[in-house]
Amino acid sequence: MQIKNITIKNYRGIKSLEKLEFSLLNAIVGKNDAGKSAILHAINSFFYDTKLNAQDKYYGANGESTVIEVTFVGEELLQLPNTLLDAEGLLHIKKEAENAGDNYNMFIIVKDFCNGSYKNIMQLTAAKLTALFREEGIDAVTPYSKEDVFKLIHAVEMHEERYENEQYEIKGSLLKNLLKELYPQYSLFLADTSLDTGASSFQNQFKKIITNAIEAHINDFSNLQIEVSNTLENEVKKVQEYMKRHYPGLDSLQTEINYDWSKLVNFNVNMTDESQFEVSLSHKGTGIQRLFMVSYFQYLAEQSENDRSSYIFAIEEPETFLHPGAQRTLLESIKHISEFHQVIITTHSPVFASEIHNDNIIVASKEVNQSVYKQAENVSAELLVDELGIRASDSILLSKLLVFVEGSNDLRFWKIIYKLIMGHDYEEDGILMLPGGGNELHNIAEMNLMQKLNRNFMVIVDKDSGAVDYEAKLLKQQVLKSKVENKGGELVVLRKREIENYYHPRIVLEKLQNEGIDIDTLEIQSYDDVQRKIKDIINGTQIQFKIKNNMEIFTEMSIDDWREISTYSEDGEQHFELEEIVKMMKEKANL
Repeated sequence: MQIKNITIKNYRGIKSLEKLEFSLLNAIVGKNDAGKSAILHAINSFFYDTKLNAQDKYYGANGESTVIEVTFVGEELLQLPNTLLDAEGLLHIKKEAENAGDNYNMFIIVKDFCNGSYKNIMQLTAAKLTALFREEGIDAVTPYSKEDVFKLIHAVEMHEERYENEQYEIKGSLLKNLLKELYPQYSLFLADTSLDTGASSFQNQFKKIITNAIEAHINDFSNLQIEVSNTLENEVKKVQEYMKRHYPGLDSLQTEINYDWSKLVNFNVNMTDESQFEVSLSHKGTGIQRLFMVSYFQYLAEQSENDRSSYIFAIEEPETFLHPGAQRTLLESIKHISEFHQVIITTHSPVFASEIHNDNIIVASKEVNQSVYKQAENVSAELLVDELGIRASDSILLSKLLVFVEGSNDLRFWKIIYKLIMGHDYEEDGILMLPGGGNELHNIAEMNLMQKLNRNFMVIVDKDSGAVDYEAKLLKQQVLKSKVENKGGELVVLRKREIENYYHPRIVLEKLQNEGIDIDTLEIQSYDDVQRKIKDIINGTQIQFKIKNNMEIFTEMSIDDWREISTYSEDGEQHFELEEIVKMMKEKANL
C-alpha cells in the first residue's frame, strides 16, 4: 500500500496544501527553508500519532485545527469491505489536532449507507451490532471479531445503497488496529540524524531485527526469566520488612517485570576497505555513513518481497557529502527500491533532479511566508532550475562542452540516446547538459562564460512544427540562432515537433494493445501532436496511459529503432538525425 495523495493544513510553514499527488518515486526539490522537510515530518506524525508540537503549529493558524489527511491506494485494500473506502474506492484517513500538545484525533472518510440503522457500522455499540446481526440472520457472539463485523458489512452491502463521503471519528480499537495492520511501515531518515553507531537514531533502525531474533528464541530465556524474577522477588521481600516499620498498613510488595530484551543489545559496525584497517563506521565520513543506511533500506526493500510487507522510505538529502559519481550510484539504488516500495526524498542535487522524471518531482517554494508545492510538470524549466540553484558555472570549469536543452525531460531523452549510441554516459566525455534552453534562452551568463573560456556550447530545441503558434516560434528560433552564434555556440533544431514524435509507433501500439485498446496500426508523423493523437485513441476508456515524456517507451527502443525513427534523406544520401547529433556532441567535446 502506498500514499496516493496528502492534504495538510496549518502544519509548520504549510497553511493549506490540497491533495498533493505521490508516485512510487518522489523527489521534493527547493531552496533551503522552502518546506521540503515539512512533508516528511507531517507523514511521520500521521503514522506514529505524535502529539502536535508547538513548533509544528502553523504560526498563522488563528485557532484553526492542524490537519494531516492521507489517501492510500494498493492491493491491500482488497482485504477491506467497500464500506471502509471512500467514493473513489480508496482508504481515506484524516488526523486532526486543535492545539499544541494535543493528540491527533483520527477520522475515516467513507461512502456510507443511506439507511440510518446501518450507518458507520464500525462505530456501533455491541448492543446495536447484536440487533443488526439478528436482522441479517448472522450467528455471532460477543466480543465480535473483525471477521464477524466484516461478514455483517458484506451482508449489508448486498442490499443497501450508499451515498457520498461521510466523515467519522475513529475511537474504537477494532478499526484502529485493523488499519495499523494495513499501513505500510514508514522509515524516516533526516539529514541531521546522527549516524554514530552508538546513537539511538542508529540503534533504533535495527531494533526490529534484534527483537525478532530474540523472540525467535524466547523459550531459551524462560529459565533465566524465572531466576531473575525469583531473585528480585526475594530481595523486595527483604525490603518489605523494613518498609513495614515505617508504614504499618502495608500488606505486601509485589514485583512485576516487563522484559524488553532488545534494550540489552547495543552494537557497533566496523568496516575494512582497501586500506585493510578495521575502522568503526562512526569514524568514517558522513557520505559513507549515509551510503550504509541507504544500503540498509535497499536490503529491507528486497527482504520484504518475501513477506509482502510494504515500506515508505523517506530520506532527507541522500546526496549530502557525496561527489556526483557517487550520487548517481546512490540514485540507482534508490530507484531500485522504488520498484517495490514508495520512496520520498528531498534534494538539492541537480544530478538527482535531472535523472528523475518530472512526473516524480515536487517543487517546494516560499510565497508570502507560506510553503507552496507544485508538480514539476506544471512549472517551467526555468523555475525548476532556479529552485535547485543550478548554474552552469558550478561545473563549467570541469566540462568540455555545455549543451542547453529545453527541459529536464530532454536531459533524460538525450541521456538514453547518447548511452545507446556511444556505450557510455555523456558526462564521461566531459559534456555538461542543462535544462532551461528553448527558444528563449535565459542562460546568457553561462553563454558569456563559455565564450570567455573559449569552450564550445550547443543549444538543442524542438522544431515545434504543426503548433498553432508555429510562425511565432519560428521567429524566436531565428532570434535565438543569432544570439547563440554571436556567442560562438551552435543551435541545433530537431527535425520533429517534440521529443514525443520520436516514439517508435510499434512500441506505443504494443502498449496500447496490452491495455486492451483495439487498434491495428499507428502512425506518428513528424508534425503530429502526439499527446492529442493518443488521447483521442483512448478517449472514453479507463486506460491510464502516460503520453507525454514517457521515458519507458524510449528505453525500450533499440538502436535500429532510433535509426528508423530519425532517418531522413538529403542530397541523395541517407542520414540518421539523432546519431549525427550525438556524434557532433562528442566531436565538439574533443575539440
